[in-house]
Amino acid sequence: MALVSALARAKSRADDAPDGRRVTVLEVALAEQRTCGVDDGLHGQRQDLEAGAVEADEVLVDKPVTYLDVVVDGELEDGAGAVVGVEAHAVAIAGEDEKEVERAFGVAERGEEALVDTDCATRTCEDGICGVAHELADTPCVAGGGQVCDGQGNCVECNDGSQCDAKICDKHLCVPASCADDVMNGDETDVDCGGDDCAPCQNGKKCAVAGDCDSQLCDSGSSGSGGAAGAGGGAGGAGGGGATGLCAPCQSHDVCAPGSYCEIDNTKKCTGKLDDGKGCKAYGAEQCKSGFCVDGYCCNTACDGGCGTCSDDGNEGTCTPVAEGAECRAAAGDCDVAEVCDGKGASCPQDSFNAKDTECRPKNGDCDVAEVCTGDEAGCPADGFKAKGTQCPSGACDGSGSCVAGLHLWSKRFGDGNDEVSRAIVADGSGNAIVTGSFKGTTDFGGGPLASAGLADIFVAKLGP
Repeated sequence: MALVSALARAKSRADDAPDGRRVTVLEVALAEQRTCGVDDGLHGQRQDLEAGAVEADEVLVDKPVTYLDVVVDGELEDGAGAVVGVEAHAVAIAGEDEKEVERAFGVAERGEEALVDTDCATRTCEDGICGVAHELADTPCVAGGGQVCDGQGNCVECNDGSQCDAKICDKHLCVPASCADDVMNGDETDVDCGGDDCAPCQNGKKCAVAGDCDSQLCDSGSSGSGGAAGAGGGAGGAGGGGATGLCAPCQSHDVCAPGSYCEIDNTKKCTGKLDDGKGCKAYGAEQCKSGFCVDGYCCNTACDGGCGTCSDDGNEGTCTPVAEGAECRAAAGDCDVAEVCDGKGASCPQDSFNAKDTECRPKNGDCDVAEVCTGDEAGCPADGFKAKGTQCPSGACDGSGSCVAGLHLWSKRFGDGNDEVSRAIVADGSGNAIVTGSFKGTTDFGGGPLASAGLADIFVAKLGP
């Protein structure tokens, strides 16, 4: 019998034992012997061997994967060129619960390395000499939960980030995506920002929707490219989250998504519109969900009836009637009346006017007349005056409101080339002129032609305007 020693490496994932628990290997059994030589008659046979001493320290599980190195000693019958493949079964304990960590494979040959056949390593025997052939890196495999060969005979999870969902491969292990791994992965739209889980991106970073940006504005006129390379051997992402634009500062309200307004004078971020009762003095109705900014507050209605306010103490944002008697519509003219609120409704009463024939402009002088309201208009009619020529105490009205002495009212011309002479003229009470005189030849005072019967005939004529 020959004493052999094998090193079996088992790996324990963090979810096999709570963080901070210590895992101890309790037993390792030699389960299989294989030989390369043919003289011992054991080629290809299985032989259960009794395990010897087990050496394994307690291991603190504090990483995604913790390796447990186990040294197994056992006895093996002598045989020319014998190579021993050791299958080590490791059982770990965490607290009071025993739990199988993982079947672990080790190899031993009197001081020389040997392997059992795996997806990534195949034993060879040439001219009585044992050897191992390693599969190329990235060859698919399944042993131990791995997926690709590392080129050194081991089946591992990854060789580079392209083989991991999160694009990060650290010591042949895929690392879950996080918002601080310097790689654009998961549903991030740029490195460590955007998407559902990470913080919004700053201006200039890639985005797919407004919510990916701290400014809440994703400019679709700009397009992003692939992600930057990450640390720890991880490869860059491929442009995660369907990013099609770049985060940008807003300059006007209309570039923001529906339901948002732009803090143009401050942060230049698109911000969600405000509920009723919130102050809106900065940008007016653009800030309000309701679309109404009244008395400095986002209001539930336009509140423009003249008798409502949205700044009533304790009722900010709700259109509330003002006190009774408050003027809501001033008089628009001498025939209009001012309306006042009734304290019950938010609307000003219907516009009303002074009654018909109510004097709105008094008489101003002997040649002026007083004006009265029409009953359906706010303004007093235009100023009117007595007709021109109307007698007044000092003469006659001039038609513009003044009484003028010696006012020329009218005049007429009569006669032909002969002598016509006026001897006297007087006015009657109706404003007619009575004229007397003489004429020669023919004349016409408006009643038809008159011919003189001699050298000179007299006439009496009554003339009116």
